[in-house]
Amino acid sequence: MKRQPRVDLKKQGNYNFEQFKRYTSMFDSAKQLDTQKSERFYKMTKYVKENINDKVDPFVHKYTVVDGLRPELVDIPEEF
Repeated sequence: MKRQPRVDLKKQGNYNFEQFKRYTSMFDSAKQLDTQKSERFYKMTKYVKENINDKVDPFVHKYTVVDGLRPELVDIPEEF
C-alpha cells in the first residue's frame, strides 16, 4: 500500500492565500489531522509488529482480533 500525501499549497505556483483564507485554514487543519492519524496508525502498527506474540497485550489484541488488521501487510515508512 502506498501513501499519497496531501498537496502542499505553499509549493503551488499560483495559489492566492489572501483570497482563499477560509479554504486555506480548513485545508491546513485537515492536513494536520491526517498527519496525526497517520503517525498514530504507523506507530501502532510498528508496536504490534514488534509484540505480535504477546497474547495478553490489549493493544495487540484490539489491533489483530477486534479490528481484524494484519500488521505484516503494512509497510512502515522510514520516518516512523
